[in-house]
Amino acid sequence: QLKRARGAIEQLSEAQREVIERVAEGYTCREIGEKLDLTESRVCQIHANVMDHLRVRFGARQQTLLM
Repeated sequence: QLKRARGAIEQLSEAQREVIERVAEGYTCREIGEKLDLTESRVCQIHANVMDHLRVRFGARQQTLLM
């Protein structure tokens, strides 16, 4: 499953990967936005879109692994 997760992450855009990486590091949407020069709401939107993409890819059963 780790291989599938890496493949799914590689399909993300650079901005999507940066947001997800920073979320995983514990940064807030506001902090990520300041770092990437995006609005807080845009960062939250990117995060939500990525999570939706990953949930569809892996199924709802595994969504707790992605949070």
